[in-house]
Amino acid sequence: MSKILMSQPIRSVSTPAENTVDRSWKPIIIYTALAFGLGWMMFIPGLLLNAGPTTLIGTIFSTTFMWTPAVAAAAVVRFIEKKPLFSTLKISLKGVWRKTLLWSLLSIPIAFILILASLGSSALLGTYHFDLTNLSEFQEVLETSGQTGLTTSQVWDAFWPRIAGVIPMLFLAGMVGALGEEIGWHAWLYPRLRDRLGVTASLALTAIIWGLWHAPAILLGHNYPDNPQLGVLMFIITCAGLTIPIQLLMNWGGSVWAAASAHAAINAIAPALLIFAPLNDVNHPYDPVAAAFTGWGGWPVVAILFIAGAIILKRENNPQPSIPTAD
Repeated sequence: MSKILMSQPIRSVSTPAENTVDRSWKPIIIYTALAFGLGWMMFIPGLLLNAGPTTLIGTIFSTTFMWTPAVAAAAVVRFIEKKPLFSTLKISLKGVWRKTLLWSLLSIPIAFILILASLGSSALLGTYHFDLTNLSEFQEVLETSGQTGLTTSQVWDAFWPRIAGVIPMLFLAGMVGALGEEIGWHAWLYPRLRDRLGVTASLALTAIIWGLWHAPAILLGHNYPDNPQLGVLMFIITCAGLTIPIQLLMNWGGSVWAAASAHAAINAIAPALLIFAPLNDVNHPYDPVAAAFTGWGGWPVVAILFIAGAIILKRENNPQPSIPTAD
């Protein structure tokens, strides 16, 4: 008679490498000091050069600024952790290029849904108003190119091809700076905070550090041109929402390229969809402090993202052990 073998829980045996994970705060402190020091050093020349967001100098400033987290991460990996750069910072695509490509492409529709949800949330709270009947903002764009007297249906017919052409161009251009940020924030910083603090606290601290690091750019007029001081604090909450899809796509895509794609897609789609706002409406002016992902009108979406994302990332970080079946 054959015996039925009762399944027994299998105890995981840690390898020496797993037992020697460096949980010192020294690399994180050095990284943060470098990222802030390099980025904030650009604040003074940015002011002297009047590097506003609409100027060529401002574009060069912001792109260079966005690479300071990557420089800081590379320095810490090379000289403090003494590990290989490309694999440690998830730059290498070896063995993961297919899923990286998949999630990089999916980042565009995902970002579209998230930004549209934040506008919808803002509309429900009364901080954003859709002009879906006239598309007056887009009509002005068409009129500047000589297309006048169009009917509403003709305006909509012209809208989607224009959006479909503009967003990919903004996405590709945005990848240059987004890659620099994501090498630092989500390929290097978040995993090390997670090893020390757990998922939820590390997501919150990543958002705080990431948001405060943006202070020089925001004070120069980026994102919150009419209220930059308050904008510095508002952007921390924005980062709490943005860190979730970016980190998830990096995990699912297996490389920092997927995270950079998510970042670039959000940066491309967010301003593009603001074209739904009514043109020169003094009764309902667009205010980034109050509306969309940057404002409190989008906070319900940020809250849902943060809670759901933390749950998903916790499950991924603590997978259920497999139980062997009876033969």
